[in-house]
Amino acid sequence: MKIEEEKCLNSLPPVDLLLPDHNMVIEIQGPAHYVSGDFKTRNGSTLLKIALLQKAGLEVIEIPVNELLDKSLIKRRIDQIKSKIDTPLH
Repeated sequence: MKIEEEKCLNSLPPVDLLLPDHNMVIEIQGPAHYVSGDFKTRNGSTLLKIALLQKAGLEVIEIPVNELLDKSLIKRRIDQIKSKIDTPLH
């Protein structure tokens, strides 16, 4: 599986991880992506970036950085990504 890190996509904002063969982006969201760093309410610039990526036809999976500390949450995210990769593109 091809994965590209810190990838710039033409006029779109750079992404953390790009899976080009699956039109998928994985964004690791730190506290700066949330209002008050609460990991609940995303800020305006993050929402705009996600909307622009989706409008460009990319599927966006967001992973709050605090989930990377919990093995069960990591496993759930990996399973989520695997299930989307195994699903044929339309």
